[in-house]
Amino acid sequence: MPVVGRFYVLGVFCFFSFAQTGVWMTFSSVPKFTESVYHIGKEEVDLLLNWGPIIFVPFVFFSSWVLTTRQGLKRAAILGFSLTFAGSLVRLIPSLIPSTKGVIFRRSSYGLACLHVGQILNAAAGSIAMGAATRLSADWFPDSQRTRVTASVFAASNLAVTLIAIGGPSIVTTDDKLPILLYILAGVSAVPFLASIIHFPSVSTAVTTPKRRTDVQPQTDDSLPLISNDTSCRQNQAKIPFLRGLAKVCKSYSAMALFCAGGIMGGMTNIYMSVLPTAMNDENQDEKTGDLLNSVSTLACIFGGILIGYITDRFFQYHLKDVLVTIIVTSFIFFLGLVYTIYLWPELFWLQVACSVVSGFFQGGRDAVTAELGAELTYPADEGTSAGMYTLVYNIAALLLIVAAPLLSTVWLGIALLAGLLLTLILVVTIREKYNRRDVARTTKLIN
Repeated sequence: MPVVGRFYVLGVFCFFSFAQTGVWMTFSSVPKFTESVYHIGKEEVDLLLNWGPIIFVPFVFFSSWVLTTRQGLKRAAILGFSLTFAGSLVRLIPSLIPSTKGVIFRRSSYGLACLHVGQILNAAAGSIAMGAATRLSADWFPDSQRTRVTASVFAASNLAVTLIAIGGPSIVTTDDKLPILLYILAGVSAVPFLASIIHFPSVSTAVTTPKRRTDVQPQTDDSLPLISNDTSCRQNQAKIPFLRGLAKVCKSYSAMALFCAGGIMGGMTNIYMSVLPTAMNDENQDEKTGDLLNSVSTLACIFGGILIGYITDRFFQYHLKDVLVTIIVTSFIFFLGLVYTIYLWPELFWLQVACSVVSGFFQGGRDAVTAELGAELTYPADEGTSAGMYTLVYNIAALLLIVAAPLLSTVWLGIALLAGLLLTLILVVTIREKYNRRDVARTTKLIN
């Protein structure tokens, strides 16, 4: 397995994850200018953002099925690259019409339709950006590196959240500069698309699959060393079809408890941090402090995801449940500190920063650990199927919280966050931990 080839594929896919998130959050990063340029209200701007989870839910089944087909990762990746690039181009159409006609078109139903179509196309790609990470790590990397590879894909998305939140308002200072942001993001989304056209290798071209000896029975000796080429192992192990894999995932209590825990935790923490500026304002505190806390939390999430992924691969390959429990408990403690200081001890600014950084750091490892443990629990279902179900639950939770958040005061939203973390801890503790993929790799003897 060529090192350059595997990191090329990882780099292109991380760039895609970055671009997809950036395109998704474009208009919500500069809401006032979006309202002014396109003559729309706040509800319309919110809908442009909410297309993400809305479209994700029905499209994830198709993208998960594509991942189970022959050369599924390559097909799904190219599909995702194309959808994001096409969406970014469609959004540019109203900006390409010059002078007064352009202004009229941008404020017409046709101009608004271009924005919605572009966001919908990119939203469909989101199921691939989130759902293919574990399949990529399994296809291209040995099991000793899987968690950190999966974490890298999610970290690229979090990096886009940070940069678009900072870069959007910095670039778009007047109405006429909004198209500049659209052009930049179209250029960013073009990179993985063009890379896939120039060169995007299939696993079969990078790895020579060894033949299985039919006269040798699988070994069950625990002293048998791990095989070095895990990709070859996965190619020789027949995965069950998509529908059977989906049924296996849905019938597994441990898998569904894990995915519900990850979805609730991810949805609630993300929603709470996004409304933190409003919470600070409601408590007669500086709204910019809430923006700062959200930004440092996201930055810590990026570094935390990669570092926790590395530590997990290095020391806890057979203890992913313990890692997840540590993430939940630590997050609860520091989110409790954040909620407490905001409402009862607001003058402790640096304690708020510390709580945001530490909680964000540990939340960074949430998605990768959950997705990798889910893949282990549900094997021989394809990694794309298990990750698809996890991200499906995640987005359903996000949709429900989007609806519920305006109905709750910021105080009750903080209490709901802490209660949600306790619920996730209960769910994770009840999981029966199994490592089906790793056990197959240990007990199946492959020879050239």
